[in-house]
Amino acid sequence: MGTATLRDYSRFSIFRGEARESTEPTVNWTIRDFYDLWAKKNYIEFNELSEDTARLYRQAIGIWEEVTDNPPLYAASQVDFDDFVKALKKRPGRDGGRGSSNTVIKLCSHFQKLWDLTGPRTSDRRTRRNAQLLTSVPYFERPPKTSDDPDGDFSIEEVGRLLGAAEYAQRTSNILGVLPSAFWKALYVFLWNTGLRIETAMCAEWSMVDSKKSGWIHCPKEIMKKKQRAINCYLNAHARAAIESVKTSYSKRLFPWMNFEASFSWLYEMHRRNLTVAGISEDRRFAFHGLRKALGTNVADLSQGGELAEMALGHKQKSVAFQNYINKSVLTPLLDALPQPTAIPPENPPAIKRRGPRNRRLVKKK
Repeated sequence: MGTATLRDYSRFSIFRGEARESTEPTVNWTIRDFYDLWAKKNYIEFNELSEDTARLYRQAIGIWEEVTDNPPLYAASQVDFDDFVKALKKRPGRDGGRGSSNTVIKLCSHFQKLWDLTGPRTSDRRTRRNAQLLTSVPYFERPPKTSDDPDGDFSIEEVGRLLGAAEYAQRTSNILGVLPSAFWKALYVFLWNTGLRIETAMCAEWSMVDSKKSGWIHCPKEIMKKKQRAINCYLNAHARAAIESVKTSYSKRLFPWMNFEASFSWLYEMHRRNLTVAGISEDRRFAFHGLRKALGTNVADLSQGGELAEMALGHKQKSVAFQNYINKSVLTPLLDALPQPTAIPPENPPAIKRRGPRNRRLVKKK
């Protein structure tokens, strides 16, 4: 039997227990120890990151423990990092198929940040609070990002077919006090006209809606993505009529779906069933987020610009709306209508005057 190394001993709980009892960060901690005992307080809570973001860190740690020997910080190698990325690429996605490369990139980015926190401090604001445990940190080789261009996702005719399929929506005990057909029609019309994320729409309450018939809805940061800032969203007549059609005393929320936070996967499953009933093929199917992209495209098309689309979607950065939410087809009629110089009838060129040599020094004086 060969001599055991510190990495071998790190698999035993007694060694791990001694490491976790240390009051100061140590290289004998595993990455989970580092997250629980240092990063959670000094990074997650200090920066007031959302629970969804914290969950991504924990998810990445769980995958790391599955595919590696869960070594202490000092013993983690580039091989472990490569195995982690390979395991991410093989994990199934929501629909049972291969997970998207963008999901792999997201998990890699968060896990890389967690490891970067173990490295040395620098004057950069992103690293000046590091734990200074490792002199150098291994790097995750992430896959290239795929384009999230919404070109060709779906057409308005297909959305109309989806509304028709809502008439045959399956009954479920999650929907409170209204017919399934009314619930799904109202939800699709509301998302089409507001562009709100499905999580925000399902958590929105009537107390957040302006009392006027045509007004605004105030979405507090608690129901927003990353829970960092609130937005005001305009409700046009169609959006307002949609939520009024499913208003019930059974729920204080706009859409009476019982316990959405614990049953959102069932909501997605029923949406996929509606797509099947609508006869929309697999390659043409769209998720709830597709309706948000549709709003960005429609507003950009009507306004002939992206500034109002960015305002309607509530994005903090213009690049997000331009890159991921506005269908590039809105440019085609503008580009097709560009005035062309070839359409101008040519004029006779002015008489060309003959000139002498450009370098007059070479011309001999008579």
